[in-house]
Amino acid sequence: MKINLGSKGMVEITSIEDINLDEADFIVDGKPFTEAAAEALALEISRRHGRKGGRPPKNPTERASHTKAVRLTDSQAHRLQNAAAEQGLPESEIIRQALDQYLLPTT
Repeated sequence: MKINLGSKGMVEITSIEDINLDEADFIVDGKPFTEAAAEALALEISRRHGRKGGRPPKNPTERASHTKAVRLTDSQAHRLQNAAAEQGLPESEIIRQALDQYLLPTT
């Protein structure tokens, strides 16, 4: 999975661990980064952006208005998961892009 660190660019995440910041020795800007500090940072980010999380809203012409359920083979699901992780995108976005490529607009 890749995450965007702003001016530092995209960074590959190779593992995710659930840690207790109050017990870990995690320093940010010379100060211990605690669970309370992480929660305060998350609240500040959500306040700044006026959202509670999730992806940024799409422009009205790009918003999905239909939900479709599909069944995937194990191989398809695995390839979708890998592509999403490699590109740092949700699986649903990979599917939309693939459909846009496959179902070219008719003129």
